[in-house]
Amino acid sequence: MNLVEDSAIDQPPSEYLKLLYFDSVLHSPELLDNLIRQFGADRIVLGSDYPAGMGNFTPVAALAEVAGLTDARRDAIAHRNASELFGLSGMPALR
Repeated sequence: MNLVEDSAIDQPPSEYLKLLYFDSVLHSPELLDNLIRQFGADRIVLGSDYPAGMGNFTPVAALAEVAGLTDARRDAIAHRNASELFGLSGMPALR
């Protein structure tokens, strides 16, 4: 039995991954950089572990720790992607 061939999906599962969004809570700039390289900055939204007592409580500032992250990609992750995803265009940027 081949689950992909025997299923009702039209494309390989890897194609459906391109439709997903991921949050930025990875607890490591290196892991976030890898996520950006794998799926693109346009598929990542800002995340937080608040109010849990773990992780980074300044998630926008944590984006600065990702080596080589451009201002445009940082702004996309920090606010633009979620604004577009949830239809909130025109919302002010988080800094």
